[in-house]
Order: sequence, then C-alpha cells, then structure tokens
Amino acid sequence: MKRFVSATMALLITVLSFAFLCTDSEFTTTALEENSFFHTMTPKQIIELHPAISNYIKNGLLNHQEDISMDCGYVVADKHIEEIYRSILYENPELFYVDSHVVDVSILNPTSTLISIRPTYLFNREELPEKQAEFNKAVDAIISSIGSDWSDVEKCRFVHDMIALNCKFYENKDSATDYSVFTAYGALVNGEAYCEGYTLAYNYIMRKLGYTSYFIQSPTVNHAWSLINVDGYYYHVDIAYDDPTPDTAGRVFHDYCLVSDGQMNAYDADENNTNKHTGWVSAIKAENDKYNLAWWRNIETAIFTIDGYDYYIDHLYGASKYGALLRHQNELDLISEVNKIENRWYVEGQENTFWMGNYSYLGYDGKYLYYNDTANVYKIAPNSTQRELYYKSTDDIPHYIYGFKIDLDGAMYISSKPSPNDNDRLYKIEYNANTITNPTTSTNPTSPTNPTSPTGNTTTITFTPEVKIPVSKYSKTFEAGRSFTMSVSGLSKNQTIKYTSSDSSIVKVTSKGKMYTLKKGKATVKMTIRNKTETVGIVKCNITVKNNPKLSKSSITVKRGKVTRVSISGKVSAIDNKYYNTKYAKFSCSADTKYLKIVGVKKGKTTLKVKVNGVKTLNLTVRVI
Repeated sequence: MKRFVSATMALLITVLSFAFLCTDSEFTTTALEENSFFHTMTPKQIIELHPAISNYIKNGLLNHQEDISMDCGYVVADKHIEEIYRSILYENPELFYVDSHVVDVSILNPTSTLISIRPTYLFNREELPEKQAEFNKAVDAIISSIGSDWSDVEKCRFVHDMIALNCKFYENKDSATDYSVFTAYGALVNGEAYCEGYTLAYNYIMRKLGYTSYFIQSPTVNHAWSLINVDGYYYHVDIAYDDPTPDTAGRVFHDYCLVSDGQMNAYDADENNTNKHTGWVSAIKAENDKYNLAWWRNIETAIFTIDGYDYYIDHLYGASKYGALLRHQNELDLISEVNKIENRWYVEGQENTFWMGNYSYLGYDGKYLYYNDTANVYKIAPNSTQRELYYKSTDDIPHYIYGFKIDLDGAMYISSKPSPNDNDRLYKIEYNANTITNPTTSTNPTSPTNPTSPTGNTTTITFTPEVKIPVSKYSKTFEAGRSFTMSVSGLSKNQTIKYTSSDSSIVKVTSKGKMYTLKKGKATVKMTIRNKTETVGIVKCNITVKNNPKLSKSSITVKRGKVTRVSISGKVSAIDNKYYNTKYAKFSCSADTKYLKIVGVKKGKTTLKVKVNGVKTLNLTVRVI
C-alpha cells in the first residue's frame, strides 16, 4: 500500500508573555476563527485566504532566512500555523531545501500573536546553489525532451512516465532521516521519494509547461497526488501509485494517469477496503471521464511519442499483440506491431516452468528505441522494423534481465534478479570500446568485462568488442595537414583491426590507425574488427578535408646570396616534401618545417616547385636581385 503523506509537523512553539507593540506593518492583525475550514481546503486555497502572511514567509524562505520576524503580530491558532507553513511548501516545490517537518514558532500569549518563524533547512546557504543547479538540470532534462507538436495528453503522460521511471518509492517512511524524500528534489535528483515528492515534482514541471496543477491530499488515506487541468477539465494524476513496488527498472503503470473522481474512488480497494482514494480535500471536481478507458490505460512501460506515433511494449497477457513492441498512430488511433519479443522468463531451477508475464521494458535516447529480452538489449530506429543486437549478457550477469531503463542523464541500466518479485539489482552499462580519439567517440556496445565493485545496489559494466556489432558511421571535417588516431581499446588477443582509406591522396591511414589529411576532398576511412576470419564490427569515418595546402606568398624577391622565408600551411610533418630547385634559387629547409627557406643563387627570375604531402604541387615565383 502507498498512502504516505509526511508525518505531522513537529511544531516547536515558544510562548512569550511580554507586551508586544505593533508598529509599521504590511499586515493587518487578523484573528482566525476556531471553526476553521483548513481540513477542506487545498494548499493553494489556504494561501489565497492568507496572502500577506504567506508571501512574507515565502520570501523569507526564498532568501534562506534563519529567523523570519514579523513586522507586526499575526493572530493565529497554534494548530493553523502548520497548515499555512506546509501549504507554502506544497505550492512552491522550488523550496525543496526547507524541512516540512520541523519549524520553531514564537507566539505571544494571551493574544496568540505570531512573532517569528525559524525554519529548518535541509541544505545550508553555501551548498544551496549546487543543489538548485542539480534540480534545474533534472527539470530541464524532462522539459527539453518534450516535442513542440505534442498534445496536452502526451505532455502530461510523458512527464508522469519520466518521474516514475527515475524515482523509486521510498518505503521506510517511519525511519526516514533524509527528509528530502518529501520534496521534488528527492524525486528528481536523488531518485527516491514519498508521495509528496512525486506530486511536487509533477506540479512544478507541469506549471512550467503552462498547466494548472494542484496538490491534493487525503487525510483519510494519508496520501497526496495531483489534480491537473487539461483543456478545461480536471483529472487526477497519482504517480506514486503508478510506480510499482518493489521498483523495477523501466516499469510504470498508467492506472492513475488522467482519471476522473469516480475512477479514483473505484480503484484498488484491498480486502480491508483501506487502500482506496477517498476523502481528498478539494472543492474542484474531476467529473470528465474522457480518458478513463484510454488505450494506454493498461500499458506498463513508458510511452514515447515520436513523429506522431506512440511506442510502447504490450504486457497484457493473452492480448493479440502480447509481448510486442507496438506503435500507436495517434491521428487514426491505429496500433501496429514493430517487433515481436519471443522469450519466456523461466523460473530459476525449473526448466519447464516460466513466469506468466513479459518483462521487456523500453527506453529512448532521442535517436533509437531500446528494449530487453531475457539476456539481451536491442536497439531499433523508430521508423524501422529491423532491430540490432545492442548488448548481450554473459556470466557476469547472474540472472535473467527483468528490467531496463535510460535515465535523465542518458545512462542505461539493466536489472538482473532471480525473479520478477525480487528487488532490482541494477547494472549500469557504460561504453569503453570503439573510441576514435580525435574525430568522435563511438557508443557501440560489446560484451561486458568483469563488473566493478558495486556502489549501493548498482554495478557498472564496461564494454569491450567481443560480440557482433552493427556498422557505425561518423562524419568529421578537418583542415589539411591534420593527423589523428582511430583506435579501439580492450581488444582480445584474437582480434585484429584493418584500416583502409577510400582515397589515399586525400586521407592517408597507416596500419596502426594513424590518419593524415593531405588535400581538399572527401574520403572514407574504414576500421574493420575481426575475430580470426569473422568480421565482428565495422566503423566508418567519413572525412571531409576542407582546404588544400598553400604557401603564404605566391611570389617573393630575394637578394643573391641571401635567404628569405615563406610559411606553408596544410603540410603533414611526417611526410617528406619534394623540392624542385633551379639555377637561380633553391630551397634550404628540413622536411618537417612549417617554413620554406629560399636562397638567392643567381640574378634572374624563376619558378620553384614543392610537392606538399606527396600529393599537391605548389609554385613559388622567385625574383633574385
């Protein structure tokens, strides 16, 4: 069960008995009636009821004030201070650095006049800029992935999915020592949160996208979620309930994404009827049931919208397209199969018994879709039906792959565990192979080496070329005269590389992978990786050389017996030039110099020639006086 609004605030009240003089103040001393309606209001309504004191406290928190002193007393009952204070935090997720559990309040009796508030901060003033930068980076990673042509529903659903994929529900509520789990920072940066954290993160991002999204709470079930306005109607979004426990990489439900009041009341009653969404505090009605039976309601992977199609994996057992990567065409509401996933996840130690379910999950890096089966990860272009093997697990991965995801930083993880009911054991996939040192870095996968020591519950795996990889192509532009190395790290003793150039007069490559740009033109350098007689990978680098070698001057004058210099650009130092002298003048320089020295021999006019990089002849007119 997930019903976790944070515990009651520890309100430290200092009672003062001396007289208090109210001088200049922006507040009017106001008494709240004992019969208050706080228990029926949203945080936003509470703030709107008390805007002056709420804004004053908010500004103090934004400025990280240790003591927020009131210019004039504000008469308030003790039990209402918590509601005002927490409402400010719930309506302003950017105040993630404020502890919502502990606040020290000074009150003057017998008038119940609020004098000062001393907040508790989760981060000190010095470390706050770094924490805010981390928070903003995570928010921007989600927002920047949203297409400009997406519908409201696609945006709401995508943000729901990204938060669920990148956050784990923190189950040790009663023993929590890091109260950031109650904040949007906990959900987006630390990757662990209670229901408040999920809700605050969602509301913050959706508001930045221009939507109205409220913080809704239910004292009855001790839980919180969002209520968002889409096209004039309100719908419930409960990401905490849609993020399964135990956490599984890549798995996200859509039961509580854009549903009506009636659907929320109908869902998920357990045998004791204690796990229903009831008793929430909101005067706003969500009566529109437009999306209650949406086609994506039973999807258990993230849904990625690409060029007018929604991509996902069908996990509905017994469905006609069960276990397939599917594509939903939004305009026509048509579903087509992209790729079939055939594997069964057998129970360990029982060859004839398998789990009744599909445990393939989906990720997208902005270019390719990726998904797993029992032992592999595949990649596929959105407009293709041909998949390519991306990663193949070895003995370093002890169990089946039961999960896969790509996080907000683009890092890839697989989950290997004995059964789908166990806690995730994450393996982070990192690239160590096929590095082209100057032009670019390839991210083609290969088999893992021994995993490094685990950090927390994650083991990092690096790749070396051992399995067949697809052809990869890269493009780069250089000036003439450049040299660089195209290489692969981590080759086994049975693997070799052959380098070839499509035009050696433009780009020359040695048997060791050293490349030289010689003259203007285009050439493709190919690196072929082989295991004995089998080709296991090809990397092609399309190189454009944008200029020819040239002299700084086309003609010079030099005195007989004297020396002058002309600079030369685009020359490769490792390749000897050829110099053609005459009886009037001659070259006097070493092969690797960037300058040409010309000696005047005899009065007259002549043309000297130099063949640069062995491919380009340059002429220099010399007048000897």
